[in-house]
This record gives sequence, structure tokens and C-alpha cells, in this order.
Amino acid sequence: MKSEDQKNLNNLYLRYEKYDKNGTKYSYDIYFTTLNGGRQMKAKRETGADNFRSHMEELIESFSDVSSITVSDYNGKSPKAAVLNPPVELHLIDVKSVQATPKVLVRDHETPAPAENRPANDLIQGLGALFVGTEYEGLGALAPFIKGIDDKHTISRLNEKNDAQTREIDELRRKNEQLEQKCDTLQKQYDDLQDEADDMEDELMQFHQRDRKQDKWIGMLGVAGASIAKNFLKQNPAILSGIIPADQLAGLLSDDEPTPPAAEKENTLTEEEQSRFDDATTIFEWLQTLDAAVFEKVVQIIAIIRQNTNIAAHVLNFLNGKHQVQTT
Repeated sequence: MKSEDQKNLNNLYLRYEKYDKNGTKYSYDIYFTTLNGGRQMKAKRETGADNFRSHMEELIESFSDVSSITVSDYNGKSPKAAVLNPPVELHLIDVKSVQATPKVLVRDHETPAPAENRPANDLIQGLGALFVGTEYEGLGALAPFIKGIDDKHTISRLNEKNDAQTREIDELRRKNEQLEQKCDTLQKQYDDLQDEADDMEDELMQFHQRDRKQDKWIGMLGVAGASIAKNFLKQNPAILSGIIPADQLAGLLSDDEPTPPAAEKENTLTEEEQSRFDDATTIFEWLQTLDAAVFEKVVQIIAIIRQNTNIAAHVLNFLNGKHQVQTT
């Protein structure tokens, strides 16, 4: 393996170790190509840096004819997951150099043909002499004929063995096709389950986000204050229209009781109620403009006034400068 390919492989190790450490959602496919030109899959939608390292070590150390390895990673295990990084191709063997290596042709020893003017009996005797020192020694001129008969039997046995192996190969091929069909069915089921798992993971994340928002309301107003604010917003959802997205507001205010439409509620307001409603709208819009620290303090003041409405008058007098400073 060239130094550049080794560097790319090390970068892949570091990438997946970082993903595992940070909890990044990812998976990878590993394909390899042999000198014979066959492209095969080693891993599909797998995760884990240690698992990846085991696959690569096996390909590099145990498969001597692997010429290249291609690694692609995605932002999830689902077949629909998008590509996370460009594919990386590692070259283990220079195929062109292997193909350019000269081939050595080995020829069998040839027996010189007998002279055309040699008598027939000399020819037979010469053929018999070829088998001296073999199992046909002593047969003389009959040796080549006996050997020819034995060769026919040998060829017949080899043909029978070849036919048996062919039938066995056909049977194995048939079983392999059945297994591939079963594998495709299981893969489709796995892909469908993976899609469902990804959808459930997204739904769980949305649930946690809504749950954190609800905890924030309870933490600032207390359980009673949060419940009253929630009921008020449910009865007057138009107050936060344009400020909080409709889907988030629905998740924050959702429960088993139906929420009356904003239009129907507004149609039942008296002139005085409409005026108070407009003032409340202005206050809620103003609260949305405050930063977190100021917003928390304002909500704490509102919560204290809710516990004792008489405090509102003292707060107003203080703001208008009508307060007394006690001295000792």
C-alpha cells in the first residue's frame, strides 16, 4: 500500500473514532475488488471504529488478491440516508503492474517422431520401449495398447466425477439463489425497520424538545402559575400568533381537551374584554423581545403579584417615585 493510501486509511480510523466519541449518527459501506475483477461487499450500513478496523485488517492481511477497497459513509443506517463524505478508494495492489508481468509458458517434453522409412515392427518396438520402467514393463509391443485401454477407463471415471461435481455445483448454485432471495427479503424488512427507527428517533427528539420547554415554564412560574398561563394561552392562542410557530405552540399547549378556535373566542368578547385582550397581547409580544435574564426577572415579579395582588399598587408607587426610604 502506498503512503498516500495508508494516510487515507488512518484518516478514516480517526473520523469514525471521532463520530463514536461525539455521538454522531453515521454508517459506512465497504466494497473490495480482487485481481480477477470481481467487486464484493464486506460491510453494509455498519457503525463503530473498532468494527471498521477489524474489517480492514481482515481484508489487508487475509485476502492476498484484494487490489482495492472503497469506503462510503452516510448520515444514518437507513438506505435513504444521504452521503456524509465523498467515497475513499484505497489501492493495495497495482493491477497494471500485475497484468504487465511476463508469463512463463511451460511445454511438455516432446518425443521425436520415428523416421518415415522405419519398418512397422520397429515402430511398435520403439513405442514399447517408452514404457520400460513403468507398470507396463514386460508387455513389450502390447504396452501402448494396454495403456490406451487404461486411459479410456481413466477418462471415463474422470468424466463421471466431473458430472457429479457439476451436479453438486448446480445444486449449490440453486441453494445460493434461494439464500440470496431470502437475504433480499430480510434486507428489505431490515431497511423498513431502520426507517421506522429513524422516524421514532426524530419523534423522540421532538418530544424531548417540547418537554424541556414545558419544564422552563414550570420552573419560572411554578406549577400553578404555569397551569394558569397555559390555560390562558389555550383560550387565546392568537396572542402568540407569529411569535411562536404553530406546531411548537400546539405541542406546548396540547392535552386531551379540545382547544376552542381563536375566532370563536374573539367573537364573544365585550368591548371592555376586547380592550383587556389587546393589552394582554401587547404584553405578551413585549415579553418575547426580552433576553433570558430580564424575562426571568419579569416573570418572577408577575408571579409574586399573582400571589398578592395588593403588591401591584406598591410596585406602581415605587416606579412613580412615591416610595419612602427608611433610615436608621
